[in-house]
Amino acid sequence: MGTISAKKLHTFLGHNDSIYTLQELDDHRFISAGGDGMVVLWDLKLPDEGEVIVKVTGSVYALTYDNDLGYLYVGQNNDGIHKIDLKAKKEVGSIHLGGYQLFDLKIVNEQIWAGLSNGEVIVLNKNLEIVRRIKYANDRIRSFNQFNDKVAIAASDNLTRIVDVESMEVNYSLKGHANSVFSSKLNSALSNKDKASLTDPSDILTINFKASSETLPFSFSFILFIKSNNSDDLILDKSNL
Repeated sequence: MGTISAKKLHTFLGHNDSIYTLQELDDHRFISAGGDGMVVLWDLKLPDEGEVIVKVTGSVYALTYDNDLGYLYVGQNNDGIHKIDLKAKKEVGSIHLGGYQLFDLKIVNEQIWAGLSNGEVIVLNKNLEIVRRIKYANDRIRSFNQFNDKVAIAASDNLTRIVDVESMEVNYSLKGHANSVFSSKLNSALSNKDKASLTDPSDILTINFKASSETLPFSFSFILFIKSNNSDDLILDKSNL
């Protein structure tokens, strides 16, 4: 694995608790939220001038932005989802989803997917009306990652489920972790690197999870799974580790 180098460009100060999520708006603006309940708009061109858009009474792990309509959806833990008109800087809708933590929000095919701490995925339209709800696990749903017509659902039961976007049925599950899976990411770049068994980039997923490291001030690792075109089996590939 190559050396990672980074240069600090700016420091954005304003939150008084942990920052759990960032949401890009455009090429120079983004939004942050975290344990203090503040949802803050930042501009890379004016790093000292953060603007609080809204403040909720609990922590926020998840945000998602509808770029077409200009609405921000804020997931408030132990409450539900708030719909914010960013231009007017005011709440225009909300829905209570019970006393659960809300770990991820994603817009998938013009609908909002919400991952809850009870292992449930709730799908809503953009008016925050529930369209569907499915319980996939007995533990927390951590994150979603859409690729083509599939969504990878990472959960705290050590599994990543690959589900069909339309039917929401589980096509297969990735096994290999001994602890919670926090996120997943399609790595299409690897599909052309000496992987003769691969016929589509969606056959490769890299799964990030917390692991130990003796040399870095933070911890990271990944597991690479390959789905053979001749089998439904998922192969653990260590050649790129």
